[in-house]
Amino acid sequence: MRLTVARSGLLLLLLGSAAACGGDSVTGVSINATVRVVLDDNPSRTTPPVSGVQLAPEPGPYNGVFVTTARVAVSSDGDSWHDVSGTRAITVPLQAGDSAGVENVVSLPAATYSKVRLTLRGASLTVTGSPPGGSVTNRTLDVTDTEVVLIRDIPAITLSANTGARIAFDLNTEGWLTAAGVSAGTVAPTLVRDAVQAVAGYESQGT
Repeated sequence: MRLTVARSGLLLLLLGSAAACGGDSVTGVSINATVRVVLDDNPSRTTPPVSGVQLAPEPGPYNGVFVTTARVAVSSDGDSWHDVSGTRAITVPLQAGDSAGVENVVSLPAATYSKVRLTLRGASLTVTGSPPGGSVTNRTLDVTDTEVVLIRDIPAITLSANTGARIAFDLNTEGWLTAAGVSAGTVAPTLVRDAVQAVAGYESQGT
């Protein structure tokens, strides 16, 4: 049975209190900025949306859920990182494609940030349908590495007091699945690192 989830809840938002850490080459002034972080899985595009209402994709060959714990951080130089989410247990419906957002105020240095890091721990998929390798029902596929770290360049966002920004990830799980992996119940971490995409942009506060 295809998983059905309300449109407004199709994404798990990685949001929580975050404190500044490390020290990028920035102004050194700690500011509060509103950052929204979302994940989804949409087979109809290769990059996630920054904002706006997204149309649901056509039904894919499989559905299910992705579960993990995740943490998101941003950097201006790729050396010093600033947490914007805390560690969160998440569940993301597969091949669903909708987006939703909740704002979170974080404290970090005023700077222009051009890199994002997503850390996944204990990740697995539960799949029903016809992925590569044949039809399955509630087949669990574990990512073989306990921790997978993804670092992506993003369009530069300059965070200053009272700015609003959104960071969006598209899991692109269709790039994770192979016939051999589905048969063995595994996902190679290299496939995850290659497939996941990220973008960032500005958002008006309170939207």
